[in-house]
Amino acid sequence: MGDSHARKSATELKHCLDPTSAISSFVKPGAGMKDVIVSVREDIKKLKQCDVAVIWGGSNDIGKNTSREALKHLCSFVKNSEKVNSYNKTVN
Repeated sequence: MGDSHARKSATELKHCLDPTSAISSFVKPGAGMKDVIVSVREDIKKLKQCDVAVIWGGSNDIGKNTSREALKHLCSFVKNSEKVNSYNKTVN
């Protein structure tokens, strides 16, 4: 999930993973980190504990000289999403 620089990243990542792995890619051209994070917040609710999300963004923020703001959004997202899938744990 990311800005236009994430385009084709799923294809490249596929080459590094098990062939049975499923990969989805969502690209928001021109989006700043805040916009990417807003989209990701909803999308990660559908993930399972074994899933992984890769967030790729910030280049548009650097171009607008708002990289500190982008980092703030990313750090806040990571902090608040640390245990997003913990309720899916299997109890043995």
